[in-house]
Order: sequence, then C-alpha cells, then structure tokens
Amino acid sequence: QILSHSKAAHNAALDSRTADAIALIDARLSETLRLKDIADCMGLTPERARHLFAQDTGVPFSQFLLWKRLKRVIEYTVRDGRSLTDAAIESGFTDQSHFCRIFKRMFGISARHLLQNSRFVQFLDPLT
Repeated sequence: QILSHSKAAHNAALDSRTADAIALIDARLSETLRLKDIADCMGLTPERARHLFAQDTGVPFSQFLLWKRLKRVIEYTVRDGRSLTDAAIESGFTDQSHFCRIFKRMFGISARHLLQNSRFVQFLDPLT
C-alpha cells in the first residue's frame, strides 16, 4: 500500500501533460516514438514538450525513453525468463546488438554480465 501511495504522490507532482506522455511511452514502448508524437499527445510544440518533459522528469526525453526500454528488457528477461534478443526487440530496440551497445554505454558492463550476476539487478523500481 505504501508503494501505491508513493506512486500516486510521484504522479501528482507531474504536470498532467507529462503524466499523459509517460503513459503513452509505456503503452507504445515497442514502437518508434518521436518527440513530435509525445508533443502531440501533450498538446504542445516539440520544443515546449521537450522543455516541460525534462523539467518534470529531470532527464531529457531521449534519455527517459532509453531508460524505460533498458529497464523493460531487464524486466522481461529476469521476471519473465525471455531471451535477451526477444526482450530487446519487444522493448523497441532494433536488434540485440543495438540493445547491448546502449546498455554497455549506459552502465559500463554488459547485459549478459549483469544477468549472470543477478545481485546487480536492484534498480527495478516498481514506481517507474
């Protein structure tokens, strides 16, 4: 119950347009999402959407999108037992090598290494 309260408090702090954009990202994560798509959802110009999104989330749109995709791959792999390749494609990466390059760049270790040492998988916050 604390988690649901914390999630509600987190969402209440967001501008409703940003919350709508995040809901769209979550629903369409496996698709190609452009800032223009998000701006249209928010009813703003792309530049204003970029600014508001970064202001509300603390990170640029592209970084937020990458983080969501990386997290989903790990969730699908750890929680659901899917292969890294299938999870990467289902999460919006063009292929496994694209995912692996991005993952290594973001975290400094390979995804396979992380998955082989599951004690590292503690960043899966149910609130985000």
